[in-house]
Amino acid sequence: MATVHGSAFFRYALASAHGSWADPKNLLINLRSPKIEEEIRRQSDSIIEILCKEKIIVYESSSNGVKPLLAGTKEKEWLEKISWYLPSLKVNSPDIRRQGLIDLLKTEYEYAIKILSSKDALANLVKIKNSFPQWAWKEIIKYTSLRVTEVHDEEWEKHTKEEEEARNSIQNNDIRTLMDAWENNDLTAWRDEHGRTHEVIVTRLVCNEAAEHCQHIRGQLPPGGLAAKPQWYLDIESTIPNAYFVRPVKADDYTPGASILWLRFVDFSGNSPSEWQTATQIQTKDGVGILPDMTNSEWYYSLGDPITRSRTTTTTDNQVIRQEQWLRWIHEATVAEVAETADGMKVLTFETALPDDDDATSAVGMVSMPLEWHLADGDEDTYNRSFVGYIPEGEIPLAHLNNLLDWNKIFNNNS
Repeated sequence: MATVHGSAFFRYALASAHGSWADPKNLLINLRSPKIEEEIRRQSDSIIEILCKEKIIVYESSSNGVKPLLAGTKEKEWLEKISWYLPSLKVNSPDIRRQGLIDLLKTEYEYAIKILSSKDALANLVKIKNSFPQWAWKEIIKYTSLRVTEVHDEEWEKHTKEEEEARNSIQNNDIRTLMDAWENNDLTAWRDEHGRTHEVIVTRLVCNEAAEHCQHIRGQLPPGGLAAKPQWYLDIESTIPNAYFVRPVKADDYTPGASILWLRFVDFSGNSPSEWQTATQIQTKDGVGILPDMTNSEWYYSLGDPITRSRTTTTTDNQVIRQEQWLRWIHEATVAEVAETADGMKVLTFETALPDDDDATSAVGMVSMPLEWHLADGDEDTYNRSFVGYIPEGEIPLAHLNNLLDWNKIFNNNS
């Protein structure tokens, strides 16, 4: 690949975005929920009965008095939760009433936090900054967009020896458990969050994740990973006009916004092939499949799952070598443009470096390669077939883009 020019947003382009972001709203909810339960557990049965009757009136009365935000929801997900918990407040059992009240109050708080903007959720965390140990606040910065405003130390991602000792101390067991649960609750949460808000929330990503960011901006929500993309494009091709999935043969196949997906045979390295990478049998509407021309091949192909090939060769010094490989989706890039240059036709793409590229080029940015290189499969041993999937733009998030492209944020006016 050509050298990739990096972006200041991303520090690592060969590490997945998974686990690089955690939802600040979930942290606020996790902090408050145990306290809600503790407060209700302390109350007498008679007080619980009164509180339950008050909640029933709030949710079943048509009066316009002060009500929790949850009482005004129209969303099915939240209405279902109300229907689960409210009936428990009406039963004769004190224990069931108490638990129903706990569940309802937690849901009220969860709803109030979930409807906050990301900016307001982060502001709420900043307000209680001093309630966290230093090591915990450092982790909150690391896993949220507070890294943009709250970083004042070059070593902001690392704990000092003293912070590490404090984190592992017995007295910090509760907050450590809470932080671990928050950070590891959903390692892929960044994907849905970016698809919804289009905010830059990760500090690292790999090739398919960079492509997914591009598709989100185009109004599309692709599945995660490389292996799911070909079938996704094939399915959509038959339902959306002008969508396609092809083995490219000409410049016009590279429509701006399209995904390019490459195949490669790789040696078995002792680990089982990942389901996120494994290439299974597919075929374009033109009848083009994923395998190379096997005429007069030295390889023995096994068309299972995964697709594998093997061969035995003898070196000049009579050493017998057996080689085994499996077929995987190796890389994804997004087409920016096809352009005529002084050096011929070039395909300009937005992508990361390849997994086996030099670490010095492990970044994300624009790449320029000859059209002929893109169209070529390579020979059987260096098989490099690619496919192009394209879906026309959906609803473009213009309001979010205007915020991202605010020149007062991009350029420091004080410099």
